[in-house]
Amino acid sequence: MKNNVIMLGYVDNCKARYVYILPSLFEGFPLSLLEALAEGTCVIASNVGGIKEIIRIEEIY
Repeated sequence: MKNNVIMLGYVDNCKARYVYILPSLFEGFPLSLLEALAEGTCVIASNVGGIKEIIRIEEIY
């Protein structure tokens, strides 16, 4: 992963991101995921917990 991804750490301007990754094993209802979707950011997320309720496979195109 080191050769393909640059870890920036904390970024003050969230609107500057290209993709939001949420690789949780367990998750309730992640507000950070809702914020990313509201900004129009592409999302890669695990299919667990509340994430399944927010991003439904049937609605992905």
